[in-house]
Amino acid sequence: MAILVGQDGTVENRVVPLPAGLTASTLTQASNYLANVAVGRTLAEARSEVTRQRAARVAELDELTQRLVDTGLATLTEGSQCRRRR
Repeated sequence: MAILVGQDGTVENRVVPLPAGLTASTLTQASNYLANVAVGRTLAEARSEVTRQRAARVAELDELTQRLVDTGLATLTEGSQCRRRR
């Protein structure tokens, strides 16, 4: 269950389905991250920021993967992909 508290004091409870095997420490990390992102934002703004941060991390991983391939330290296997930033 997620409890959302608005700046105006409104409280909403939401049931959130979780994948099996999720640990308490993972939930705590997710809670801390989301609380940090959500402060001072609407839910839509927080969602947009999470999406933006995720896209930035994916681009960073793609770039690092390409560097490993370019230097010969790794190879891409069939079905894997590395998108180059342009």
